[in-house]
Amino acid sequence: MDNTFGKNIIPDNDELRIEALKRYKILDTPPENAFDNVAKLATQIFDVPVSLISLVDAEQVYFKANIGMGNVKSTSRGVSLCSLSILDKNVTVFENAPTEPCLLTNPNVAGSFGLRFYAGAPLTTADGFRIGTLCIIDKTPRTFDEKSRVILESLAKIVMDEIELRLSSIEEAEKQHMISESAEAVNEELKATNDELFYSQRMVEELNEELSTTNEEILAANEELIALNHSLKVSQRSLYLSNAKLAESEEIKNLAIEQAELGIWYIDADTREFIPSPRLKEFFGYEPSETMAYDAALNHIREDYRSIVGAKVEEAIASGEAYDLEYPIISKKKTIDYDGLGQLEN
Repeated sequence: MDNTFGKNIIPDNDELRIEALKRYKILDTPPENAFDNVAKLATQIFDVPVSLISLVDAEQVYFKANIGMGNVKSTSRGVSLCSLSILDKNVTVFENAPTEPCLLTNPNVAGSFGLRFYAGAPLTTADGFRIGTLCIIDKTPRTFDEKSRVILESLAKIVMDEIELRLSSIEEAEKQHMISESAEAVNEELKATNDELFYSQRMVEELNEELSTTNEEILAANEELIALNHSLKVSQRSLYLSNAKLAESEEIKNLAIEQAELGIWYIDADTREFIPSPRLKEFFGYEPSETMAYDAALNHIREDYRSIVGAKVEEAIASGEAYDLEYPIISKKKTIDYDGLGQLEN
């Protein structure tokens, strides 16, 4: 940076001052009406052609508002008179610039622009850093009294208030943006969770339907098994009776009965000879070697069923038709239900 002022223009706290400037996020940003209006008001109050709102960075001076200087957006810190203005907490005034020793070689003064008058009030932050100026410029010398200084300082405070308000708006917008992004992220997570829950619910519903179908199939299969078991039971008893019919000798009959695991008996329709199977003796509480007569077997049927069973047996012998009757029997040890099936042997 070329310094045209012939003296130091860098304050001792310049690094901290620049940090304070940058926290406002205003450097090298487009014009804004709030600042242009204040600069324009300054030209009207003081009847000058030029008014600038400057922000002094490390190497450059940026113009946030520019009334009367064309399209200039920035200039070198070593050339701008605003670099001198931030060195003093009070208003800096050059009533006749060419007479000032520090401005003799300044291009704005010695060059074609012909700057003759300058007054700049610093833009001071709440923590005391002077980050720029509100200045007015004229091409003719002029006096600048104390009242005018006070007015310029007041306008500079308005500019500083606008800068603070602008920062608050930016921070609030950033905060709202973060909240919005967080809300969107939460909404996305909720949507994903809802999708997962919906998928899980569908899976559970499908599984329940499959289980319901499986249960129905199991129930149907159980009913078929029950019917089949009953059929097998009847067939097994019929098979035993058939085997007994085919037996031509007592030895064969006894052997068939002993080999059967069912609690069954054989009675000769003519002689009423009663031959129980070992399993039937076990039901009635007899040892395999004990003799068990037909009357004794009837006596082991519970009394309220005894006459019914006897009648059924006699009816089967007389009619030749089979009978199937469930009745309780009283063994020597306990009472059990017995399913009796009988048929006449020819």
